[in-house]
Amino acid sequence: MQNLRARIKRKAQLKMQSKRKAIEMENVTATPAPKRLRRCTKAGTSVASMLAFNDQLLQSWETQLSAEASPQVRVHDKLIASLELKYKLHETLDFLSQLARLQGEAA
Repeated sequence: MQNLRARIKRKAQLKMQSKRKAIEMENVTATPAPKRLRRCTKAGTSVASMLAFNDQLLQSWETQLSAEASPQVRVHDKLIASLELKYKLHETLDFLSQLARLQGEAA
């Protein structure tokens, strides 16, 4: 009898947990991007740490693109990689400008 109660209780807990998770995900997706970004910056992510991470990414991409690191890479592959790098840089700059605007509003 106790085993049955424990199973029912556990099942109810899992159901409530999944409901809470669904509501949380719904709230996250319903929140506009600036508010999500503001929430992330309040969580302790600094602009300096984001810039350091972006610098690290850029260095890794540069080594991937350099001829010394991989002489067997074809020109076509290098062109594709450089276009991907350019796209990522534009995304990063857009994100950082949005972040700077939000931090300016918060200050």
